[in-house]
Amino acid sequence: MSINIEEQYADKSLYFKIKNIRIDKYFFRTPIKATVPSKYIDIKSIYEMYRRLDANNIRKMWEDSNIISSFQHKVKSKSLRYLPEDALPIFFIEYKTPKIPSDKELELMFRIQEPIFYSRFYVIPILGGFKKLDNLGDDLVNYYKRAVELLESFTPKPIMISIRIDFSLAQIKLLLNSVDMDALCIDFRNRVPTSTILQMAHINHYLREKEHEILLYSINLRAGLKNKESDVIPAKDILSYALGIDVLGKYHLRPPGIRDFGNKPAPPRMFYRKDYGYYYVHSPEIVERIYDRESRIPIEFLMKGSPDVYKFYNDESIQREMEYVKKRIDEGTDAYDVFSSKGNIQKQIKNIAQRKRKGIPETLEKYILGG
Repeated sequence: MSINIEEQYADKSLYFKIKNIRIDKYFFRTPIKATVPSKYIDIKSIYEMYRRLDANNIRKMWEDSNIISSFQHKVKSKSLRYLPEDALPIFFIEYKTPKIPSDKELELMFRIQEPIFYSRFYVIPILGGFKKLDNLGDDLVNYYKRAVELLESFTPKPIMISIRIDFSLAQIKLLLNSVDMDALCIDFRNRVPTSTILQMAHINHYLREKEHEILLYSINLRAGLKNKESDVIPAKDILSYALGIDVLGKYHLRPPGIRDFGNKPAPPRMFYRKDYGYYYVHSPEIVERIYDRESRIPIEFLMKGSPDVYKFYNDESIQREMEYVKKRIDEGTDAYDVFSSKGNIQKQIKNIAQRKRKGIPETLEKYILGG
């Protein structure tokens, strides 16, 4: 299975890009919004599946191969049956034990990902068990090298490297220079894009040194916090596109407690394409006012108030908005002009443009990388 990535457009003020992605018969034009399989949504996109495994789970699978079959059957029956024909599935595995997986553990996790109807990529498992990664040193980069070498004996598929945003810049640079990959997934670990502008500036700088284009993916991004004066959350997750992200993935972490609503669960929130805000839905009137009439999800489903339906509605709305953004760019408008017209993210877009204009200070680069 081959992958071809071509850059079609690069904004002069932001890190935003449009890329043509072809994986065998599948063709996508970034930026796009990934979602998860559901009976509520049927759009041409990337569909994510995300599972957590630890050393104990994997040991049991090695001892009884029926557990793997049962695991795959459960995924197929609960998720894959909702995949549209033109969808591209990706299977993420987070390794929860606070250690680097052994070759034997990696091989088993790759066996789970090997069937192409589960995942069109091999995704190097996310190291979710570590609170801090500073002490891993060369072991971290060696982990990825080992994983890529092991995949040489598996059915050929594109390889996605998954890193955490709290990797040091020295680790990221060494990794990107040392390991071959087709895609890079950044796990933002519950951070908003605006807190990672400097890291993303460096990552974009390092990716330019690669010999071929890389698909840049994100998961576990947080949208932000609501304004104290209103019930609107600026859609800061959308800013990831301005930082060079090609695919905005899903949030798979267990959500932290929300203090604003005390012991009550937070009301669902709804993305509004006009100003890039997430509006808390306290009443049917809010749904009626900002509902996208082009949505394939009937407004009646939203009126029933299921949080899951709102999540799928938001995915669809963001995907539709990115199609609109690409259309505006095709007509000759710069990405900066499109994004800066959205009221809830205007300040942040200017900050990203300012960082790109300034570039990366040489003294900071030398300090970060130990020069």
